[in-house]
Amino acid sequence: MPATKVRTQSDKRIEDALTYSKVNLGDHEEYIKKPELFIFETCIRTIFEFEHYSWDDWTGKTAERKGLKEKTIDKDDHAIECIGRILIQEPKFVEIPTAQDEGEEYDPDPYEH
Repeated sequence: MPATKVRTQSDKRIEDALTYSKVNLGDHEEYIKKPELFIFETCIRTIFEFEHYSWDDWTGKTAERKGLKEKTIDKDDHAIECIGRILIQEPKFVEIPTAQDEGEEYDPDPYEH
């Protein structure tokens, strides 16, 4: 299936997925809105791309009157593009019942026998 190239929509979806808010309850904090997306420290390339994600600039005299463009620079952004494409599809977690859930004896490695 061809992937979408709707970059603005992907960027907004990533921003929404990373957004969270907490409330301070004195002795602890509690999430009001949990982030939908977590990036683990082992995802070195993804972290690099987020840290180096760049927006295109205006040049010449136009740069003096305008802020950043709404377009990103198409460089070092493959992981971010993939994350955006996945999030636009609005994936949902579906737990699949296992034999253990059905009350059968759990065998951690059925191929070992």
